[in-house]
Amino acid sequence: MLATWGLGAVKAIAVGGRKLLNPGPEPNGITINLLLLMSWLSFRFLDWGTTLDLWQSWHPQEIKAELDPEQTQEILTQVDRRIRENAAASFFFPMVCKERALVGYHLLRVFYRLPVQLVIGTALYPLQIHAWVEYEGQIITDDPEHCAYFDPIMTYPDDSVVQS
Repeated sequence: MLATWGLGAVKAIAVGGRKLLNPGPEPNGITINLLLLMSWLSFRFLDWGTTLDLWQSWHPQEIKAELDPEQTQEILTQVDRRIRENAAASFFFPMVCKERALVGYHLLRVFYRLPVQLVIGTALYPLQIHAWVEYEGQIITDDPEHCAYFDPIMTYPDDSVVQS
């Protein structure tokens, strides 16, 4: 009960804060930095499933952007660049793949309503886990060459296991 109330309070504060700090239709630098920090804190204090449930609760029910392919590509490039730059500039909270991927996934679904997927992949030797965002097979928030090393095992939002 208390946990549900706590998550509801966090959601209410976040929605109010977004309207105050980011009144425009596109994410600004403050919003991206706050989301990166929130993702870092989420992964440190909540488990993976709770973190994704909380973040997905902010996503609109209808994910359908009405953009032409050129606009979509411009948005993907801009969001990718801004997330990487802001994550790299974070000295106190090390932002790695999972924070970048979660924020990219969130921004592209909430601000632009693009049907992106959060992908989790593994490499067996040495054992590693990696996260990135994809839109119609295009990798965002990471380098495609780096992600090619990992075999996708799970995708969100549908939480399906990828069969090799």
